[in-house]
Amino acid sequence: MVDISQLLIMTAAGLAIAVAFFYGKHVTIDLIDVHLPPMGRAATAALSAILSTAFIVACVWYVFGDMQTQREMNTTSATLNIPYLYFSLPLLTGLALSVVAIIAALFGAGKNDPSAQDDNAGALPAPPAGPSDV
Repeated sequence: MVDISQLLIMTAAGLAIAVAFFYGKHVTIDLIDVHLPPMGRAATAALSAILSTAFIVACVWYVFGDMQTQREMNTTSATLNIPYLYFSLPLLTGLALSVVAIIAALFGAGKNDPSAQDDNAGALPAPPAGPSDV
């Protein structure tokens, strides 16, 4: 069961990276962005997208090389003998989809200004007023 759990975790983690980039829900630190004009925020968003793409492409390169090594050495998991190639494939897929998501975000960077979004988006509505609230 450990092998199946690890495979599912690799799948979830790999694909979650792409989803986070696509929806812009990754971790951000906006110490400077909040004080910049819209053009400055767009420039920092573009720079962030370019640096993120470079990093994710480097990760794709590394995982792909590791997958080739695993294929050549025919390494398998200890319990169920699942080839390790299957553990890296979801991660590689998620990273490749992340590159697509980052590039898509780059072209929509000016339209998705984080400071223009409603802070209460996704929040639960307030409960209706009851007799004791009147």
